[in-house]
Amino acid sequence: MTSLESKVRLVTRNTDSKFSVKERGLYVLVGIPEDADDTLEERQDVADAISKKGFNVVEVNCHWPRDKYVWFKNSYVHSHPYYDEGGCFVFGKTYFVASADKDIYWDYRIRRIKQMETIEDRLKEIHDSDFYMIPSLKRRGQDPEMHLDLSISIIESRNLMLVDSRHYRQQKRIFEKIAYERSQKVVLVNSEDEARLWPMNILILDCKGKTTAVANANCRKVLKALNKHDIDIITVPITNLPSLGGSIRCITNTVECLSVYNKIKGSVEGN
Repeated sequence: MTSLESKVRLVTRNTDSKFSVKERGLYVLVGIPEDADDTLEERQDVADAISKKGFNVVEVNCHWPRDKYVWFKNSYVHSHPYYDEGGCFVFGKTYFVASADKDIYWDYRIRRIKQMETIEDRLKEIHDSDFYMIPSLKRRGQDPEMHLDLSISIIESRNLMLVDSRHYRQQKRIFEKIAYERSQKVVLVNSEDEARLWPMNILILDCKGKTTAVANANCRKVLKALNKHDIDIITVPITNLPSLGGSIRCITNTVECLSVYNKIKGSVEGN
């Protein structure tokens, strides 16, 4: 047992050589908590499918690893009042998008940090990077969906941004601005008939010059868009997990080496 295994169940796969916590290379964290109930099998299927494609996979006793920390430009930011919901931020390689629904979602968090005048100021302080504030998708008869990663997926290595077509119609101007300023193609995915499965909540893995998407096998529209742009796809049939409000991206996160994870494990463990 390594020190990393004291409170989090870690299962390292695809580690043919002698295991070392200092080994570098992309690791995918998959949340497989002990009380996963009806989603346990699907979570394990995600871990197995990613592992079989040759990626290093670490199972962690956590429901939503995406909400625990942010990794951007080789910089790690622990969960805090502006980052404690991973889905409010979607990251590319050189820029990111953030939910602009601050009046609804972030109001009580802003009051907790009175010295911060605006969310934008805080984001600029954390990351010296371009970012765009995007109002979230408003669903019929419901509050706005605050998690942008349920309707947006950035694949900057291919100069692509996949966007739910209804969200695009609602915020066309800002998406056009991103496409122009980032020289990216915005691909619309009309997946309303599959909306309950959160089809856009896919995991993008850029490793060794190759781009791989991990997506729900039951979401035909997003799979078609990925295939059209010649992106390698790992498919996993998911039906139960979306009932909790997320899918494949929400139960995963990435880290560049386990020695770094050792430094942030307290955040993932919920300490």
